[in-house]
Amino acid sequence: MFTSEDCFIRFIYDKFWFSIRVGNRGAEVINCKASIELLNPDDRHRDKIFIQVAENLTLLVKTWYVDIDLTKKINLRLLRKLQDVINNDEEILIRFLFTGIDQRNGTPVTFLKCFSSKNLKFGHWFNPVNAKNRGRNTFNFKWRNFNSIEPMDFEKVNEFKTL
Repeated sequence: MFTSEDCFIRFIYDKFWFSIRVGNRGAEVINCKASIELLNPDDRHRDKIFIQVAENLTLLVKTWYVDIDLTKKINLRLLRKLQDVINNDEEILIRFLFTGIDQRNGTPVTFLKCFSSKNLKFGHWFNPVNAKNRGRNTFNFKWRNFNSIEPMDFEKVNEFKTL
């Protein structure tokens, strides 16, 4: 398991999303859960969680986006905190935890990664997986393109900042 080098604010389907891309080169993972926490990076207050959100998925095949819809009312606190981080150059720690079960052998899978404020970017991934069909049921993924991104338009960045 691995994630993108950065986490992103993306604009797709006429909505803003907070996104982390997850990759899986092994067997399918089932009963997946992704948890994202925004924490105070000050060591004295490391346990202070500003916001915690979670998303469930039944199956992770090769790649998956942990996408949190920032236009939903339930995610308003997350939106406001991300805007504060961007508009005021605030420091924050973004902790990402992914868990699931390896479908092949039933063992638990856990992956943890932390991002800093410097890892929060605006952009879109190029062709999400750049997969080419190599047969009826197999795909050849170009993993070298996993982190390829396209910057977000300046107008959309400003729109996000003033939502």
